[in-house]
Amino acid sequence: PPPVPITEDGYYSSLKAYNNLVINTGEEGDVRTIVVDDFELSGAGNISLQGSGKLVLVVKDQFKFTNNVSFNTNGLPENVVVYYEGSNDLEFGQGHIAGSVYTKNTGISFTGSTSIQGNIFVGGGNVSVASGNVDLSDALLYAPNSDLSVTGSSSIEGKIIANTVTGSGNSSITFKPVDLNEAFFWENPNP
Repeated sequence: PPPVPITEDGYYSSLKAYNNLVINTGEEGDVRTIVVDDFELSGAGNISLQGSGKLVLVVKDQFKFTNNVSFNTNGLPENVVVYYEGSNDLEFGQGHIAGSVYTKNTGISFTGSTSIQGNIFVGGGNVSVASGNVDLSDALLYAPNSDLSVTGSSSIEGKIIANTVTGSGNSSITFKPVDLNEAFFWENPNP
């Protein structure tokens, strides 16, 4: 298991946060890079950043984000980048993240109420909102080759770029305007 708090770059086969996990990102201009095979934030877990640097979290295989969790909630979204390389859709169960998320080959499934301050870039697969409310008010969902489906009584709100958008049941989709002059990309999301 990783040390607590995490104060250096590193590789871990597993990173699980069920309580509070602190990651020290160093000083302004520093980039803390953590590579993990399996990442799990669940059971009301919380990951917070300490320092003025940025965090790049590379998840190679499994990503679990469920059960009232928070990741960098009180921090700046531009200080966290999650880069997901796994083969299963990335799943957000219920929680909040202040940071940007990139999927290399998969889609994203929202299965519980989630709020994201940052941006979501989908490299493959589709995006589904199966339950809960997804708040992307301060985010861009950039999935130009993906189909977005919102089903049941779920909802999504935010800046959305997708191949197609469909809603069924009692679902709700609220679009926010996309200003292409905004800076949506952080210097280099690919570690």
